[in-house]
Amino acid sequence: MNIHNTFTTPAVAAVQPINQPQPLLKIALDVHLAWHVIAMQEDGASPKPPQRFKPADFLKWIEHKLAAGYRLVTCYEAGPFGYGLHRQLTALGVTNYVIRPRNWDDQHTRVKTDRTDALSMLNALDRFVAGNRKALALVHVPTEAQERQRTQTRLRQPLVRDLKMVAGRGRGVALQYGFRMKGDWYGRRNWPQWQRQLPGWFITLITPLQKPARFHLVSP
Repeated sequence: MNIHNTFTTPAVAAVQPINQPQPLLKIALDVHLAWHVIAMQEDGASPKPPQRFKPADFLKWIEHKLAAGYRLVTCYEAGPFGYGLHRQLTALGVTNYVIRPRNWDDQHTRVKTDRTDALSMLNALDRFVAGNRKALALVHVPTEAQERQRTQTRLRQPLVRDLKMVAGRGRGVALQYGFRMKGDWYGRRNWPQWQRQLPGWFITLITPLQKPARFHLVSP
């Protein structure tokens, strides 16, 4: 009897799964209140033409790109809009850099638009991601509590200057009429004394200076 040994091979899938690297999308933003102009570049490909989004639409677009499997790296200049956009992007999982504002017209073409700025910023972001850490000047992003404290300090400083100006103007008016008002004449403690010592017509004259100094410019 002839015995034939039969050997079988395991089934092989027609298409073998390939682990594709996660594509990198670099995005530079020129941020405005009503819209954002973005320039983007996928991996090492050429930059795509800049696009303009409303802020809410831009975040939805970011979510769509993340859902599509992209790894996103973005940047925008620090400015009057604070760090809200940075926190929104990082909360979505984006790597975002807030950078120091600069003139992006490196070639001195004197052609400056939102689109040209975004493209120049994207070029710097591309070099930064590639390892040139000097391509972007990063700005430290404070916590929300630190940002509020910083804002309070910045608001306080000009108010102190305004207070000194108003106080000096009041003393100048007093000298004009032969009176001498010293120190913080507008304050809660000193103002009643001046009201008793000086003529009523003069008190009426400088009350418009005393009220803003007393109620708006004096620190609590």
